[in-house]
Amino acid sequence: MAVEAGSPPGLPVVMPGQEALAIAGPALAALPKPPARFILYFEYDSVALTTESRALLQKVVATVRDRAPVEIGVVGHTDTVGKKEYNYVLSLKRARAVASILQGNGIDPSILDITSHG
Repeated sequence: MAVEAGSPPGLPVVMPGQEALAIAGPALAALPKPPARFILYFEYDSVALTTESRALLQKVVATVRDRAPVEIGVVGHTDTVGKKEYNYVLSLKRARAVASILQGNGIDPSILDITSHG
């Protein structure tokens, strides 16, 4: 469909897939991948990862390496049981523990943003 100056737009039409890819394909290919999210769980009242979460770490590291350069947010959490101050400290220790594991696997610490939410 051609658009001419001074004329109202025509009715919308469905562009064939190949034509759309020919026009927008390079721009679409340049888009970054959507964020990858991983949830790691810890033993109760501890900074020790559960067995399942330890097994997931290799996938986390592989994803970071596949997407380099990246920014990584490591956010610690706890449950809502106990005092707020204690949970905040524990959640920060958990985030730091994961960051330390990532660094031990060769991940540059400058791309890690470590926070906690208690």
